Amino acid sequence: MFEDRKDAGRQLGKELRRLSLRDPLVLGIPRGGVATGAAIAKTIDAELDVVFAHKLRCPGHPEFAIGAVGEKGIPLFDEALLHRLGINEHEFLLECQEEIDEISRRKRLFRWVRPPAEIEGRSVIIADDGIATGSTMLAALAAIRQRRPYELIVAVPVVPRNRYEAIAAKCDQLVCLQVATAFHSVSEFYRSFTAVTDEQVVKTLRAFAPVGGG
Repeated sequence: MFEDRKDAGRQLGKELRRLSLRDPLVLGIPRGGVATGAAIAKTIDAELDVVFAHKLRCPGHPEFAIGAVGEKGIPLFDEALLHRLGINEHEFLLECQEEIDEISRRKRLFRWVRPPAEIEGRSVIIADDGIATGSTMLAALAAIRQRRPYELIVAVPVVPRNRYEAIAAKCDQLVCLQVATAFHSVSEFYRSFTAVTDEQVVKTLRAFAPVGGG
């Protein structure tokens, strides 16, 4: 059980200190992942930035993920799952566009404070406050892998056992504090799991902004 995202990030940072990192960069997935990522970055004395990826929600059941979309607008999804749920192409494309629009909105807001960090040749750590289906993390990994990092590390407090291998297969190292056999939601692993706002993300990015940027 973690006290909050900051506590989880500190613990992850301690684990990451054991690794030989090359010019480390922490990328938080907004919004909760930025809070976790900030604590990691502070612990390992690394740069902090964001990576944009958003969950695709099932029409009529927004709590259920049907995939994810990354910052380039390329959706990641299971076609068989869409078929089983009876989601037609029109519904799917509408949901994709809605989440792409949300990514664009966040980009305008966050990039005003924090221009994109250099990725190539660095140890890049993608952080979130937990993994449920893994679709958002996989979309983030796919987007960042194209930018040629030296290595790509996932740092999360908790991941369900049935998603561990899928995530580990797409990164160079998965640093996880708890692999959960019984899993209902990320929030159950925290004592405090209050919503993170855009304003809090902006404040965090501003605090970590490199000199001369943002």
